[in-house]
Amino acid sequence: LWLPVGAWLAARAGRAAGSGPRWRALGAGLALAAIVEGLQLVVRTRTVDSTDALVQAAGVLVGWSLLRRADA
Repeated sequence: LWLPVGAWLAARAGRAAGSGPRWRALGAGLALAAIVEGLQLVVRTRTVDSTDALVQAAGVLVGWSLLRRADA
């Protein structure tokens, strides 16, 4: 589910010329994944698990790197 988010962020960073390093968008995706996982602390019936955050971050990384590699 997070693979398209990483790809979208890579495409968005590629179109924005002069916005700094292209890997800066990767940080936004990783922060979004951390925020979504952190919001589970508010829901009383949810169990917070560190592997969920790792899987979300991996999806962002793979989507971002696939699109960056295809663009190269």
